[in-house]
Amino acid sequence: MKIITVWQPYASLIAIGMKPFEFRGWAPPASIVGQRIGIHAAARKVRPEEIRTIIEQVRKRPWEVCLHVGVQVWLDEILRHPEILPLSAIVCTAELWTPEKGFDVSRRWGWRGDVGQVAPNYAWPMQNVRRLEAPIEAKGRQGFWDHEVAA
Repeated sequence: MKIITVWQPYASLIAIGMKPFEFRGWAPPASIVGQRIGIHAAARKVRPEEIRTIIEQVRKRPWEVCLHVGVQVWLDEILRHPEILPLSAIVCTAELWTPEKGFDVSRRWGWRGDVGQVAPNYAWPMQNVRRLEAPIEAKGRQGFWDHEVAA
């Protein structure tokens, strides 16, 4: 299975269904669109100030993060207990659907800015997410990489 590494808390947000898109500056290879991929949580520890920034974005600028309603409670818990986030582990699988333009997705979350004001990026829809009962320890890599994961 193809795996992509994502920083925490975003990997876990995908795993619990709160983050329906992964944003990247590049489109995924066409050969894996429509396929199930693994989401790997990077080894990098989450920093409290990053969680506070995400909370602020959810409250005041939701189009910057495009997270589902209800994420605030989970983020507050992570702010109190960041050690519960798995690191260096595959946390879930998801179907990678056809990518969209990032600003189109942001508009659905309320953004009303000029397209020329933002860098072009891609929103990768993460659908039919399956959280793993136990994260699978693995060393991540940049881009897509292979690992045997039971889908």
